[in-house]
Amino acid sequence: MQDVITDQEEYTIQVNEAVDVKYNYMPTNSTNAEFYWDSSNSNVLRVFGNRFRGLKPGTADLIIKTLDGTFEKRIKVTVKDAEKTMVKDVITDKEEYIIGMDEAINVSYTYEPSNSVNAEFYWDTSNPEVLRVFGNRFRGLKEGTAEVIIRTLDGTFEKRIKVIVKDKEKINVENLILDQEEYTIKVDEAMDISYDYEPSNATNAEFYWDSSNPEVLRVFGNRFRGLKEGTAEVVITTLDGKYEKRVKVIVTKE
Repeated sequence: MQDVITDQEEYTIQVNEAVDVKYNYMPTNSTNAEFYWDSSNSNVLRVFGNRFRGLKPGTADLIIKTLDGTFEKRIKVTVKDAEKTMVKDVITDKEEYIIGMDEAINVSYTYEPSNSVNAEFYWDTSNPEVLRVFGNRFRGLKEGTAEVIIRTLDGTFEKRIKVIVKDKEKINVENLILDQEEYTIKVDEAMDISYDYEPSNATNAEFYWDSSNPEVLRVFGNRFRGLKEGTAEVVITTLDGKYEKRVKVIVTKE
């Protein structure tokens, strides 16, 4: 058994709504194609064979396993109460934040529709080493990227907001200006790249130079040599990995 293909990869249903899952499996000649169907949360979702029913608002997984235990697939099912107005969106003052280390931000937000009955939210972070979240307030801890995760307590809605944390005492390279944006050289020809960077007071302006194809192009510092016909890139990266630029080099015989 390699896979079970279902008519949907995710379901949203109402309380008391029942669904029959249409499915097939690969390969079609699998000898272990006998399945056990289950629910990850029997309070939210009742499962009987390839049929399931929503019991109360919430989220659960429909679990499909072969009887021999060698294959498992999970399908997310969200159950909603059609008689209740549920959160459909959370609107925040920004969709992405760039903040400094130790800087704290309060997220101003509203939700739609305004009469939603499940408008209680759990706030979390995707990376607690980079970002601390407490309610709708977050603080940058160290340089990096993380997401603020906003979920309704019943699990029927989730939103993620990207947060980039920077050390504002550092000035990072934003651009490399080269004498050429593309080079054509001959086999065994060597070339020095004249370059400058912006801003000129960048504190991370130390670079690692590499070749995307060392059989075609040898790179040593800002100098490169063609080894055989082909195309490669000179890859220039700041040592801290925050900036990268690639320059195409074509190596010819003539």
